Amino acid sequence: MEYTVKALASLANITVRTLHHYDKIGLLKPSRTSDAGYRIYTEIELDTLQQILFFKELDFSLDEIRDILQSPDYNKLDALNMHRNLLNKEKSRLEKLINTIDRCINEEQGGEKIKMTEKFNGLSKDEIEAYKEEAKERWGKEVVDASWDRMKEQGINDYDALQKSLEEIFKPVADRMDRDVSDKEVQELMAKLKTYMNQFYDCTDEIFVGLGEMYVADERFYKNISQYGRGLPEYLKKAMKYFVDNK
Repeated sequence: MEYTVKALASLANITVRTLHHYDKIGLLKPSRTSDAGYRIYTEIELDTLQQILFFKELDFSLDEIRDILQSPDYNKLDALNMHRNLLNKEKSRLEKLINTIDRCINEEQGGEKIKMTEKFNGLSKDEIEAYKEEAKERWGKEVVDASWDRMKEQGINDYDALQKSLEEIFKPVADRMDRDVSDKEVQELMAKLKTYMNQFYDCTDEIFVGLGEMYVADERFYKNISQYGRGLPEYLKKAMKYFVDNK
């Protein structure tokens, strides 16, 4: 079955503008575009949209969701189980909250007095927030680890030697961090970086973006790259992502 952007927006209870934005940033592309120029979605995109909305419930950013869904190690069943666990925790909290309110109503009507220590049962979301943070840490780490494992499979184990050879790229990038990552010279350096990586292994767009993620997430990368300029790992991550999205 196929859906127009309007039909899918209505089905998922989101706006057409939201779907247009997801398409623009590469998070959810339509299956095809009709001869009249309309976006057409299938059940595959519908399932992907469901996952996107699930991850939003866990407070993931759109960039994080895109990286997770595009990872070859993404496991939909694991994600569904994670979402189910979150909903069960929220269900349990709401049941406690309803019980607290019912007992307060009963007390106001002359019934049994509720203990002061029980007046706040169900009001705290600390457990829910802690679960969200745990989920974010796990999924974010898996994306980074998967990219690192793929590098090691290609024989890139000597990080120090690799880092030293990259100085001619990192230093001029650090000198240009006052510019937007879309700057022509910055993007030329990203192209040079990708070409350099291709000398050692097949640095696909996906791996290149994953490498940028590791520059920020992995302590070894972060520490060594930061010596060329504070904030350089974060800047490289954005510049490498921009390169892939706009080349």
